[in-house]
Amino acid sequence: MKTIDLLKKLQGEGTGKEVAAKLNCTPAAISQAKKVGRVSPELAAKIAEFTGENPTFWTAVAAAEQQVEPTRSALMAVIMSAENMWCARRDSNPRPLVSETSILSS
Repeated sequence: MKTIDLLKKLQGEGTGKEVAAKLNCTPAAISQAKKVGRVSPELAAKIAEFTGENPTFWTAVAAAEQQVEPTRSALMAVIMSAENMWCARRDSNPRPLVSETSILSS
């Protein structure tokens, strides 16, 4: 997947100005992304939030796309292999709150 595919999801949302207003960016940012063929990390996050995608994942993809080729391929391989693993980190051993410790020790 490429960020330009994410940008294509906005087709049918209105004109460039209308889409830019919805994303809180300039129309020039959208036209530049189309011209270059990739989206900046900041714009990728905004588009992902708007379309209901994972903004963290798409920010990482956009940042990887900006790298030169040997690094880009390596980063994209890591990102794509971890695509389903993007989630908030949880504590595997939750400890009771201080207020709960007195209840547990009695």
